[in-house]
Amino acid sequence: MKVTQGQLKRWVPKYSAEDPKLVMVMQTKYGYGWVKVVEVATGKDKKIYKADKILVATGSEPASLPNIEIDEHQIVSSTGALALSKVPKSLVVIGAGYIGLEMGTVWARLGAKVEVVEYLPRILPGMDLDVANKFKAMMTKQGLKFHLGTAVKSAKAGKSGVTLTVADAKTDEEKTLKCDIALVAVGRRPNTDGLGLEALGVALTERGQIKVDE
Repeated sequence: MKVTQGQLKRWVPKYSAEDPKLVMVMQTKYGYGWVKVVEVATGKDKKIYKADKILVATGSEPASLPNIEIDEHQIVSSTGALALSKVPKSLVVIGAGYIGLEMGTVWARLGAKVEVVEYLPRILPGMDLDVANKFKAMMTKQGLKFHLGTAVKSAKAGKSGVTLTVADAKTDEEKTLKCDIALVAVGRRPNTDGLGLEALGVALTERGQIKVDE
């Protein structure tokens, strides 16, 4: 398949003819697939790889919520939480999955005041409820505070810290939480943007995952 600069501009949003880099273009057809690696600056073919099956393993990145922008300074992902230069006095964890709770308990042990906000009425969705409740009791003894059945409407970073507007998931009654650092831990999304998969007929889910048939 010949790749033109116009196609690359459609497939790769950040494409620039002055920015040489490699782009992988993939297509599957009738049980076989192939990948052509193209040098963007010149369009020169580097190599074509053929195989019965092609694995797209481009990794994932932290997901966020509407009206929340992760800046990795005051509003951080799990990556930013690992890179904090000092222990925050207060930390709000958005999401009570295993990543958020792991980060929250670590910073709580180091001296931070930690609050956890979760939309569902329980922590650790997908795990056994009795185990989750026992774990919540242990973390409560460690000083963590939980706001379950609570939605996060917004998170705004400022000079004095982060202000979060949260609301009861049933009544929509709002309240405000303040903290030094807000950790967004609501899951991860696949790195499929810019691969040109949709243009090549590879179906994606609403979350950007590649649809599979087996």
